[in-house]
Amino acid sequence: MDLGRPGGTIRPVTGRWVSDTRWPFDQGETQRWYLNAEGLAREKGRTGKLLHRSVQTVGGDSGEYCVIWLGPEFAGDQRADDAMSLTFDGDALKQHMDLVGAATLTLKFSADKPVANVAVRLNAVWPDGASSRLSYAVFNLCHRDGHDKPQPLKPGKVYTVKIALDDVACRVPKGHSLRVSLSTSYWPLIWPAPEPVTLTVHAGASFIDIPVRKRRAREVAPTFAAPEAARPVRQTEHSKPSNLRELTRDQATGEVRLKIVDDFGRYTIEEHGMQTWACGRENYSIRPDDPLSARQECHWTEERVRGDWNVRTETYSAMTATKTHWHVTGRLEAFENDKLILTRSWDEKVKRRLN
Repeated sequence: MDLGRPGGTIRPVTGRWVSDTRWPFDQGETQRWYLNAEGLAREKGRTGKLLHRSVQTVGGDSGEYCVIWLGPEFAGDQRADDAMSLTFDGDALKQHMDLVGAATLTLKFSADKPVANVAVRLNAVWPDGASSRLSYAVFNLCHRDGHDKPQPLKPGKVYTVKIALDDVACRVPKGHSLRVSLSTSYWPLIWPAPEPVTLTVHAGASFIDIPVRKRRAREVAPTFAAPEAARPVRQTEHSKPSNLRELTRDQATGEVRLKIVDDFGRYTIEEHGMQTWACGRENYSIRPDDPLSARQECHWTEERVRGDWNVRTETYSAMTATKTHWHVTGRLEAFENDKLILTRSWDEKVKRRLN
């Protein structure tokens, strides 16, 4: 696909089909880019130890983990998150780069706490400074020896870990530059570690391997048969769907709040006369200096109506954490013709295990 301007709202994604017979490509190379003290480069440069402790509010432009609705769920302009991260910038590309496959970061590091996360973002920086996220990964560094063998970090001990980013197929135009951004938090995409973490990155000894597809002259794109699909459901619209994703900051406390509302609209399915409506609401909040201030709330409504029959469910959930435990609460309310007929509640504490 072609590199698009950063922004959370869905828009047409342009690109082209290629005729490779295997993933990631038939012809190409893996380019090694070093995270040097002076930036990102193909050659190993000046070494050094770079210390970084992220504020807990990094991640406001992370977008959704899984983009499924039609709202502003894609990753936004990464400049704000980059400003709160440890970044390594390369020079402007002299020719187009077709990045196809999964980039892999080799990170030499130490941490000052036994539990630590790292978020890795590979971004493309536009000539005007805008920053588009190409790919990313989040990783609990206690899982460095395998997800089935988590172990606490020894503060100050130097480790080396390989982190594979998500697969991608994107052309980065010439004149743009690559940026690797590292952070120790990425809220609300991941829950923060129990304590603020200072990460020491060994520049020059850390690098990212990027799979680059070779351009081929006179390449013929594959052809496909016409798509097949079932006929759309015939339905009458009573209220339009809407989507809201709003990020705000409390100027007094620095607390950042993310509000998400997905209203799916009210419709009647003409075949059998069932009327449907649903609305999901999510709220996330965290203060910049306190990972234990993190809070998540969800409220979901589902309603079905036909004739004089009307049923509705309201579900509520919330999650917070202490240094040692997760605290999860939930409530279910079921209504028939606006009369409460069932309610259930949950209140659980779960021990944190290196997370």
